[in-house]
Amino acid sequence: MHRIHSDNRPIRAFPKDHPARATLIAHIKCRRQCIGREIAWPGHEAEAIDQEWYSVIDGRKSNFSGFAYSYLSFDLVLHEWLDQESPFDAHPTLAHISKLLGMLNECESACGKDENNGVLQLIPIVRRFLTLWDAATRHRESQNDTYAQNI
Repeated sequence: MHRIHSDNRPIRAFPKDHPARATLIAHIKCRRQCIGREIAWPGHEAEAIDQEWYSVIDGRKSNFSGFAYSYLSFDLVLHEWLDQESPFDAHPTLAHISKLLGMLNECESACGKDENNGVLQLIPIVRRFLTLWDAATRHRESQNDTYAQNI
Protein backbone atom coordinates (compact mmCIF):
# COMPACT_ATOMS: atom_id res chain seq x y z
CA MET A 1 0.00 0.00 0.00
CA HIS A 2 2.69 2.53 0.93
CA ARG A 3 5.34 2.44 -1.72
CA ILE A 4 7.36 4.63 -4.00
CA HIS A 5 5.55 4.92 -7.32
CA SER A 6 7.33 2.89 -9.99
CA ASP A 7 7.80 6.00 -12.16
CA ASN A 8 10.16 7.28 -9.47
CA ARG A 9 12.58 4.36 -9.86
CA PRO A 10 15.41 6.55 -11.19
CA ILE A 11 15.16 8.69 -8.05
CA ARG A 12 15.82 5.65 -5.87
CA ALA A 13 19.36 5.66 -7.26
CA PHE A 14 19.97 9.21 -6.03
CA PRO A 15 22.11 9.59 -2.88
CA LYS A 16 20.18 9.12 0.37
CA ASP A 17 20.56 12.79 1.26
CA HIS A 18 19.27 14.03 -2.12
CA PRO A 19 16.18 16.21 -1.57
CA ALA A 20 14.01 14.32 -4.08
CA ARG A 21 14.77 10.92 -2.59
CA ALA A 22 14.32 12.22 0.97
CA THR A 23 10.95 13.67 -0.06
CA LEU A 24 9.73 10.33 -1.38
CA ILE A 25 10.77 8.50 1.80
CA ALA A 26 9.16 11.17 4.02
CA HIS A 27 5.96 10.93 1.96
CA ILE A 28 5.75 7.18 2.53
CA LYS A 29 6.27 7.64 6.26
CA CYS A 30 3.68 10.40 6.34
CA ARG A 31 1.07 8.30 4.56
CA ARG A 32 1.81 5.25 6.68
CA GLN A 33 1.54 7.09 9.99
CA CYS A 34 -1.13 9.72 9.28
CA ILE A 35 -3.79 8.22 6.99
CA GLY A 36 -6.76 6.44 8.54
CA ARG A 37 -6.00 7.44 12.13
CA GLU A 38 -9.62 8.51 12.67
CA ILE A 39 -10.94 4.97 12.17
CA ALA A 40 -12.14 3.29 15.37
CA TRP A 41 -11.11 -0.27 14.54
CA PRO A 42 -12.85 -2.98 16.61
CA GLY A 43 -10.88 -3.51 19.77
CA HIS A 44 -8.84 -0.34 19.15
CA GLU A 45 -11.55 2.31 19.40
CA ALA A 46 -9.57 4.38 21.91
CA GLU A 47 -6.71 4.72 19.40
CA ALA A 48 -8.83 6.65 16.88
CA ILE A 49 -7.77 10.30 16.68
CA ASP A 50 -8.80 13.32 14.67
CA GLN A 51 -8.88 17.10 14.99
CA GLU A 52 -11.43 19.57 13.73
CA TRP A 53 -10.82 23.28 13.13
CA TYR A 54 -12.13 26.15 11.09
CA SER A 55 -9.66 26.81 8.27
CA VAL A 56 -9.31 30.47 7.46
CA ILE A 57 -7.22 29.42 4.45
CA ASP A 58 -9.94 27.19 3.01
CA GLY A 59 -12.84 29.18 4.44
CA ARG A 60 -14.56 26.13 5.88
CA LYS A 61 -14.55 23.57 8.66
CA SER A 62 -11.69 21.11 8.26
CA ASN A 63 -10.34 18.09 10.07
CA PHE A 64 -7.01 16.31 10.14
CA SER A 65 -8.36 13.14 8.54
CA GLY A 66 -9.87 15.10 5.65
CA PHE A 67 -6.61 16.99 5.24
CA ALA A 68 -4.68 13.71 5.22
CA TYR A 69 -6.95 12.04 2.66
CA SER A 70 -7.12 15.13 0.45
CA TYR A 71 -3.49 16.23 0.52
CA LEU A 72 -1.31 13.32 1.65
CA SER A 73 -2.97 10.19 0.29
CA PHE A 74 -1.71 10.13 -3.27
CA ASP A 75 1.10 8.63 -5.32
CA LEU A 76 3.77 11.30 -5.44
CA VAL A 77 5.60 11.27 -8.76
CA LEU A 78 8.40 13.81 -8.97
CA HIS A 79 8.16 14.38 -12.72
CA GLU A 80 10.42 17.41 -12.50
CA TRP A 81 13.26 15.15 -11.32
CA LEU A 82 12.57 12.50 -13.94
CA ASP A 83 12.93 14.98 -16.79
CA GLN A 84 15.75 17.24 -15.69
CA GLU A 85 16.47 18.40 -19.24
CA SER A 86 13.35 20.58 -19.36
CA PRO A 87 12.79 23.83 -17.50
CA PHE A 88 10.54 23.52 -14.47
CA ASP A 89 7.96 25.99 -13.17
CA ALA A 90 8.00 25.48 -9.41
CA HIS A 91 5.51 28.21 -8.55
CA PRO A 92 2.29 26.13 -8.59
CA THR A 93 3.87 23.40 -6.45
CA LEU A 94 5.41 25.89 -4.02
CA ALA A 95 2.09 27.73 -3.67
CA HIS A 96 0.32 24.43 -2.97
CA ILE A 97 2.89 23.41 -0.35
CA SER A 98 2.64 26.84 1.27
CA LYS A 99 -1.14 26.45 1.51
CA LEU A 100 -0.77 23.00 3.08
CA LEU A 101 1.78 24.26 5.61
CA GLY A 102 -0.63 27.06 6.53
CA MET A 103 -3.48 24.60 7.03
CA LEU A 104 -1.19 22.35 9.06
CA ASN A 105 -0.37 25.33 11.30
CA GLU A 106 -4.09 25.96 11.78
CA CYS A 107 -4.60 22.32 12.72
CA GLU A 108 -1.66 22.41 15.12
CA SER A 109 -3.09 25.49 16.82
CA ALA A 110 -6.46 23.76 17.25
CA CYS A 111 -4.71 20.67 18.64
CA GLY A 112 -2.92 22.82 21.19
CA LYS A 113 -6.17 24.45 22.32
CA ASP A 114 -7.93 21.09 22.56
CA GLU A 115 -4.89 19.33 24.09
CA ASN A 116 -5.09 16.77 21.30
CA ASN A 117 -1.72 15.11 21.79
CA GLY A 118 -2.51 12.27 19.39
CA VAL A 119 -2.78 14.50 16.35
CA LEU A 120 -0.09 16.87 17.69
CA GLN A 121 2.36 13.96 17.42
CA LEU A 122 1.53 13.60 13.73
CA ILE A 123 2.07 17.27 12.84
CA PRO A 124 5.92 17.04 12.72
CA ILE A 125 5.69 14.03 10.39
CA VAL A 126 3.52 15.95 7.95
CA ARG A 127 5.60 19.11 8.33
CA ARG A 128 8.80 17.16 7.57
CA PHE A 129 7.32 15.78 4.35
CA LEU A 130 6.03 19.17 3.23
CA THR A 131 9.31 20.90 4.11
CA LEU A 132 11.32 18.31 2.19
CA TRP A 133 8.97 18.55 -0.79
CA ASP A 134 9.41 22.33 -0.72
CA ALA A 135 13.22 21.97 -0.56
CA ALA A 136 13.27 19.43 -3.41
CA THR A 137 11.07 21.69 -5.53
CA ARG A 138 13.26 24.73 -4.87
CA HIS A 139 16.41 22.71 -5.57
CA ARG A 140 15.03 21.51 -8.89
CA GLU A 141 13.93 25.05 -9.77
CA SER A 142 17.46 26.28 -9.13
CA GLN A 143 18.59 23.96 -11.90
CA ASN A 144 16.60 26.02 -14.42
CA ASP A 145 19.46 28.49 -14.55
CA THR A 146 21.87 25.70 -15.47
CA TYR A 147 19.46 24.47 -18.13
CA ALA A 148 19.06 27.95 -19.61
CA GLN A 149 22.84 28.40 -19.80
CA ASN A 150 23.23 25.13 -21.72
CA ILE A 151 20.68 25.95 -24.42
